[in-house]
Amino acid sequence: MIFFCRKKAIIYKYSLDKKKISLITAMIIHSFFFVFIVFFSRGKTLGNDYKKRILFVGMPDMALVVFKRLTDKGINIVGLIPPDKNNETFITMQKLAQHFNIPFLPYDNLKDGKFLKEVKKLKADIGIVCSFNKKLPKEFLNTTKDGFLNCHPSILPYYRGGNPYSAVICNKEKYTGVTIHFMNEDYDSGDMVLQIKVKIEQNETMGTLFNKLNYTCADAVEAVLEKYETSELPRYPQPEGDFIKAPNFKPNSYETFINWNDKGANIEAKIRSLNPFILASTIYKHQIMNIMSCEFEKVVSNLEPGVVADLTKGLGIKCLDGIIHIKSLRLSTFMITDGLDFVKRFSPKIGEKVG
Repeated sequence: MIFFCRKKAIIYKYSLDKKKISLITAMIIHSFFFVFIVFFSRGKTLGNDYKKRILFVGMPDMALVVFKRLTDKGINIVGLIPPDKNNETFITMQKLAQHFNIPFLPYDNLKDGKFLKEVKKLKADIGIVCSFNKKLPKEFLNTTKDGFLNCHPSILPYYRGGNPYSAVICNKEKYTGVTIHFMNEDYDSGDMVLQIKVKIEQNETMGTLFNKLNYTCADAVEAVLEKYETSELPRYPQPEGDFIKAPNFKPNSYETFINWNDKGANIEAKIRSLNPFILASTIYKHQIMNIMSCEFEKVVSNLEPGVVADLTKGLGIKCLDGIIHIKSLRLSTFMITDGLDFVKRFSPKIGEKVG
């Protein structure tokens, strides 16, 4: 059976909305993490303790956390494949490869014959994929001796897709975790090797869970590669069936907008599930308002859902069974503030429509 365990993860503080910051800011942020990895990895050498040849594929932030763990352990990384050249993290991964003197293999097309030939020259035993923005074709998956392993941040077969972080919080799951699985041509459906179960805390946000699962992925990859060094990896086929999915979506897309006719507990969970990378959305005076945090108060009110219902704790919006008190928000692109400051600046009125 698949091995389950609970791990206490170190959580680093990183709460910027990556999908909204500029390219320059993104490069600065990921350069900081590159410097962090380089500084705390000085004196480390690659390939001293492990003989298996590992091809590393990925992009920040999961890739940085896992890469640091592997270099600290002396895993024999023989090549690094970055995201595409237009991605803001490309340069970060390039600098990482240069620092550790690891072959760096950029590409224009993952099916390109010349690129695949260069990958095969590495004679990698297995590949590790940690967060990637491209679907890996069959031609690429055949470039290593034993295939590729993916780090997926959920307990498969549940929550396949690009954003299991938000989905498990929004659905009020008690646990999630990570799965290491062999890759095939379909997303998140290959044979499983290892799963680690992680508790979802009561006030968990997308950001805190994201950080926690990055470090849990590092634990899982380390354990799998240690086993792989001396023995064949187990393979557990995923069960067939129609399991809940976790599709990705963009900031201010339809999926992010709050339905004020919903129950307060559901709205509160949705706001946490999108904070800080995507953010829940509504409309205030014809402008998009993104809500970062809130409190739900279950009260009886004659006001209809979706109107301003209370101003004593900041901006309070009526929902189906109470009031959502907004603690922090962003209005359009020009203002980030708390609920009380928003009330002082914009003087909303009781009964005023929101959404």
